[in-house]
Amino acid sequence: MNKCKRCGVSVADDIAVCPLCDMVLQERRGLSEETADEYPDVGLKTRKLKQISRICMYFALLIEAVLVIINYYTYSYSCTWWSAISGGAIIYLILTVRGILNKRTGHIRKIYLQVIGLIALIICIDITLGFSGWSLEVGLPCVIFGIDLTIVLCMIINYANWQNYVIMQLFTVLLSVLDLIFYLSGIVQGMILPWVVLGISVFLWTGTLIIGDRKAANELKRKFHV
Repeated sequence: MNKCKRCGVSVADDIAVCPLCDMVLQERRGLSEETADEYPDVGLKTRKLKQISRICMYFALLIEAVLVIINYYTYSYSCTWWSAISGGAIIYLILTVRGILNKRTGHIRKIYLQVIGLIALIICIDITLGFSGWSLEVGLPCVIFGIDLTIVLCMIINYANWQNYVIMQLFTVLLSVLDLIFYLSGIVQGMILPWVVLGISVFLWTGTLIIGDRKAANELKRKFHV
């Protein structure tokens, strides 16, 4: 264990400089743990969680391999590759856990990843079951509505910078337009949901642009470099 001469704290991490003042650490000898002002190993908990997540990921992939084998030998009875559903769910779960443990990724980017993964999962389930179209007719609008609700909650919690969610609102508008295109092209039959989610998304986005005024406009310029 090393000690910082300037700060007077001991550092449990295996590093050469003090994380507080960047001074070169000195090796500490002859002092007991009880009398030391120890700087804790802040990365220890994160490393343990990542190790646990890797172990869980290994066993999850092992379980999926067993399910694929079972599905292969029982396909003549079910006539469905149901192991694709379990595989998609496992991948989505792994990405979710890794996203939670990744402290360097902001919550907005994590929401993007969750949304894309969830949409891919419900489409995978629909295709595996024969693609009746429910993933686009009901699933996609529900996901869009869930994003809108999440954005509202984030804006309430982070009220000091609520205009920062204008880009995410634009993302929901684009998804809503895509859902409406599916309806107009005849891919989905439900008429109400596409228009409802588009109306909600446009309402939130335009409301943020108008009420947020210059700060919301600057956020758009910063993201799109215009």
